[in-house]
Amino acid sequence: MRFGELSKRILTAVIGVPILIFALITGGYVLLTLVAFVAVIGLWEFFHVMELRGYKPVKTAGYLSGLVIVFSAYFLQNYFLVLFVVLLFILFMGLFEKDNKATLSGTGGTIFGVFYIAGLLTFAIKLRNLGTFLMTQYRSLGSFLTTQHIDDRTGIYAIFFPIAVIFISDTGAYFIGKAYGKRRVAPAISPKKSWEGVGGGIAASLIAAFVIWMIAPDRFPLKQAVILSVLLSIAGLAGDLVESRIKRDAEVKDSGTIFPGHGGVMDRIDALLFGLPIAYIYFLMYFKFIFSR
Repeated sequence: MRFGELSKRILTAVIGVPILIFALITGGYVLLTLVAFVAVIGLWEFFHVMELRGYKPVKTAGYLSGLVIVFSAYFLQNYFLVLFVVLLFILFMGLFEKDNKATLSGTGGTIFGVFYIAGLLTFAIKLRNLGTFLMTQYRSLGSFLTTQHIDDRTGIYAIFFPIAVIFISDTGAYFIGKAYGKRRVAPAISPKKSWEGVGGGIAASLIAAFVIWMIAPDRFPLKQAVILSVLLSIAGLAGDLVESRIKRDAEVKDSGTIFPGHGGVMDRIDALLFGLPIAYIYFLMYFKFIFSR
């Protein structure tokens, strides 16, 4: 990597990370606005990739549907029924496209993009609101919630954990893979990814989990943090490979240029798109287990 590119990456991180941290800690409408913004830009990049392949996305329906999903995740507890309404809406809007041959590729690609980007991004909101959800869901347990340290800050921990672990895992995989990588994971999809890098990423995720546990040992048991960190590292790799496959299909290096030195929004959130739902499901399963004992 040339120094100029590395400088761009560092500058982007210096500007972007404080904004992200502020949104995650503040939550509420601040986080909602950030997630909605990222979803729209991500969809714009995805639709651009579709057009490079000659497909015709149903853009207006796609943007509206993405925003509806994001806002529904914030304002509605059980928003999953909204997903079916969104599906019907995109299919209906696809009827007004002039090219009948574009129905399968254009409409189908739009649905995939909306669910892949906006749908999976909503788990950032669900994780941030996890404490509120648990206190509402199990309010009859009263003092037991206190002994398990379930409060408004639970959501801050729940969203910071996967983001920090995935970021550090990705960093560890990059540097270890660059230094020692020889055996390729998926050369046809992402030639630079190696099994050595995968091992480095998992090792880095374990270190990150331990550090986070040391900072807040009462929030989540170390054993569970270790297990989840490994799952997140693997999920991040899978998300990265899926996005690489999409770019490979469109024959582009980056999904966009909004982040100097990093590429586009999709390039930055690809691992999170798989990691966030894994983290949410794991946290829910863990708390459901301890509350049912």
